[in-house]
Amino acid sequence: IGADYRMQKVYDLIDAVAIAAKTAQPYHLTVIGSGDVEAFEAYAKEKGVARHVNFAGKMAHGEVLKCMHKSDVVLVPSHHEYPEGLPMTIYEGLCSRTPLVVSDHPMFSARLKDGRDCVMFPAKNAVALVEAINRLVNTPALYKSLSRNAAKTCDNFLICAPFGELVDHWLGSTPADDAWLAGHALSADKWASAG
Repeated sequence: IGADYRMQKVYDLIDAVAIAAKTAQPYHLTVIGSGDVEAFEAYAKEKGVARHVNFAGKMAHGEVLKCMHKSDVVLVPSHHEYPEGLPMTIYEGLCSRTPLVVSDHPMFSARLKDGRDCVMFPAKNAVALVEAINRLVNTPALYKSLSRNAAKTCDNFLICAPFGELVDHWLGSTPADDAWLAGHALSADKWASAG
């Protein structure tokens, strides 16, 4: 396994599928995106879970959202070493209203709370990842709550304004610009949740 942190998380997912396949609750994984698909397929075969893993490749954005919506869980297993921003995968997962299972990457744990916005697990820990998925799918009240709270969680992520418009008002000096900025500013509780 190589040292590319972007790809390492795919191996973690395959490991989790292999762990779950040995239990009464096996899972099917769909991986969307590019990468060394041949190596991933070989690893899934080596782990005995090739039939449980689908490498869908690149998809149009609309198709990704449809796939997320049809799925039971959206997984974001980033490693701490990867200089992650706040990936759109999280926002898109929330928009699909499919509950998120995410690693405890510092960028995620600063913005998301386990049990309120997602289910969180320690990065690089396939056993903990399976436990997190099991916790989510076996706790209907938690699953329902995360799905219902998704829209509110989305509101805590983005300033809902086009960037150019934000810059125009930021550079403007009129009372109307100040009022616009105040109306689009993050509230104190949003800043608190951002760490």
